[in-house]
Amino acid sequence: MSESTQPYEQRIEQASTAAERVDALNALANVIRRTDVHGALRVLEQASALARDPSQPYPRGLADNLLAISRCNNSIGQNEVALAQAAEAMSIYQRTNQPSGQLATHEVLGNLYNTLGEHSAALGHLVQGLALAEQCGDHYRQVMMPLRIGMLYSDRRQYAEAFPYYDQALALCQGTGDLDTEARILNSYCVDSTNVGDYARALEYGLRSQQRFEAAGNLYGQGVALGSIGEAHVAAGQYAEALVALQRAIELLKTRGDVQTSYEAVCINYQIGVAYLGRRELDLALRQLQETLAHARAGQIRTMEYQCHERLAELFELRGDLRQALEHYRQFHAAHAQMFNEASDDKLKNLEVLHRTRQAQAEAERQRQLREDDRRYFEQLALLQHNFFSTTTHDLKNPLNTLHIGIELLELQTPPGDGDTHEILAGMRRGIGRMSDLIADILDLAKLETGRALDIQPLALAPVLRATMHDHQLAAGQKQLDLELQADLGDAIVECDLAQFRRALDNLVGNAIKYTPAGGRVVIAAERAASDLIITIADTGVGISAQDLPHLFERFYRVRDAEYLRVEGTGLGLAIVKAIVEQHGGAVWAESAPGRGSAFHVRMPLSLALAPVA
Repeated sequence: MSESTQPYEQRIEQASTAAERVDALNALANVIRRTDVHGALRVLEQASALARDPSQPYPRGLADNLLAISRCNNSIGQNEVALAQAAEAMSIYQRTNQPSGQLATHEVLGNLYNTLGEHSAALGHLVQGLALAEQCGDHYRQVMMPLRIGMLYSDRRQYAEAFPYYDQALALCQGTGDLDTEARILNSYCVDSTNVGDYARALEYGLRSQQRFEAAGNLYGQGVALGSIGEAHVAAGQYAEALVALQRAIELLKTRGDVQTSYEAVCINYQIGVAYLGRRELDLALRQLQETLAHARAGQIRTMEYQCHERLAELFELRGDLRQALEHYRQFHAAHAQMFNEASDDKLKNLEVLHRTRQAQAEAERQRQLREDDRRYFEQLALLQHNFFSTTTHDLKNPLNTLHIGIELLELQTPPGDGDTHEILAGMRRGIGRMSDLIADILDLAKLETGRALDIQPLALAPVLRATMHDHQLAAGQKQLDLELQADLGDAIVECDLAQFRRALDNLVGNAIKYTPAGGRVVIAAERAASDLIITIADTGVGISAQDLPHLFERFYRVRDAEYLRVEGTGLGLAIVKAIVEQHGGAVWAESAPGRGSAFHVRMPLSLALAPVA
């Protein structure tokens, strides 16, 4: 455990929830990825598994995790994978309304697209990131985004477009006390001013950059700034001043350790060689450029290799050694061609990555659009269904009410001794009652299936189960059935619509009583199981065949067994139970066999079945 990672590892050990552990693992990975990318990826795999756990999903932690993995893959050249992960992170941040996460992702995507040479896409992400930084009040990124946009223009050699963004970043940074960032902006200004030939401005900004790094105590930063100052002096032909700045720069860079093969050190040593060459100190220039060439090869810095060969060819030509000059010109062209070919290969690979990425994005957008079309279609269908059932059932109730009144009038006018007529009228009344029940069930099912029927409230479960048993005790007693309640849930709370939840329980208990012969037994049980709450209504009734079980919860389905057909019903009761339970986020299923009774199970997720806080 290193000193830099110790606080993060302690935070992991002390995490009391999965979300806290995910956050701690992500934070640790972000610390170690700069020195151990593969180690960071191993840590991030642990966080990913926790964040994706379906029993306790953690979207924000997953998005943070994906973004961190994307950064790691970008640093090891896995740009296609990195793009996909950053895109997935962005989708989660947008869905969960996390502007700060979107901002960080725009930053990563900007860097990725810049690496792939897709500068327009990179610029688009950085500009969107800048707008979000202003919206979120993220002052650091309000500074860094313009700086990165300026550097992007600089990479494209569009220096005139870069300077306004440097100005914007500098204006925001000044007075904040962030000397390192201010020094970086000033150094970028120095480098690009040299590129456009404005050496006076380059030296002014380079000096200011060095002063800020010095005030911040950043020795390496001072070395980089002095290197930029030296390069400006070389470009201006001021070789003596350049050597002073460049040699001091190398001394400061060495404070970080052996950095001879680093890009900054190779560039500065090259500029020292060019300064000696400009002063016609050819022996010193030769030694310096040969050493620099060796370091450039060791560090695989192709641009510096071919530039060293070019200068060495110039040097040997000045010394009159045309054979050596020709050899270095040959190597200059070979190195330049190799770099060009490598760049072309990289560009082709990047184009393939971008093509596959765009294809994947287009397919994802097509799927999203299809889902959106389906959602709108089913919303319209649900509305049509609701309106149809509401209108139809209302129109059917009116004539049924008229028939019911007519039967009552006929009963009043029929002599008491006319038993046949009274029996016919009673049958008509029962038929109208069944029709009214069917209409009511259809309307209720339509409301449930469109999600418009529930009023969710936290309720104590035990009293609900006791009330259910009490209400069915008389019907069970009339059939000489034992009705039992087996539930030891303490003060468990269920979030539900009491009326609808009771209706589902009443339907299941009522069915169990209907289809259990006299002398049988019906049990209402409830228990916690893993992350669920399971309510079971079991009976010792006639049972259900295997071919009927898969269809029990379908609308209008009736078991074909004679025992079931003798009992009147609409065929909608279990469909209503299923709709009610699913609207509560649960599930219902049955287990049964002919002659062995049935058991209907209702599962409610624990997120909707909460124990009260002590």
